[in-house]
Amino acid sequence: MRYNQESKFTGGLFGLIGINILTGLITLITLGIATPWAICIREQWIAEHTIIDKKQVVFDGEGGELFGHYILWLLLTIVTLGIYSFWLDINLKKWIVQHTHLEPYVSASDDFYVTTPYRSRHNSKKVINVRCPQCGYQNKVHGDVAVITCPNCKASVPTNQ
Repeated sequence: MRYNQESKFTGGLFGLIGINILTGLITLITLGIATPWAICIREQWIAEHTIIDKKQVVFDGEGGELFGHYILWLLLTIVTLGIYSFWLDINLKKWIVQHTHLEPYVSASDDFYVTTPYRSRHNSKKVINVRCPQCGYQNKVHGDVAVITCPNCKASVPTNQ
């Protein structure tokens, strides 16, 4: 197996400790009701600090969506007298993987580059990654913006697909 210099995890020990304390407190204070939101916060942090083959990992899962599954899985566990609990980890991992994506690799030969829009966890506006065709400058655009001006070379870069 080859070690790939282009894949890396940029998170640090104190960040991981902080996110674990935060998600633990959220779960503890809400008596487990907010566990789906805590899971999403942790997965978002992991994704934000993970790059695979030069591609940023993006987690777009939301606690409200996971909450519905969480209640269903809890009810199934109760009805089956705990037998369903053997499938909980697998189902949670499947849900997390379904909401984890890689941003496409940016090629220098593209006229301009825009990734597939996704919804930011922090707000409901669309987030698009844009690349300047002249200097390669990259930035995230929030909301519905038709054209941005590159701050480096002042070129106009369309954000529509």
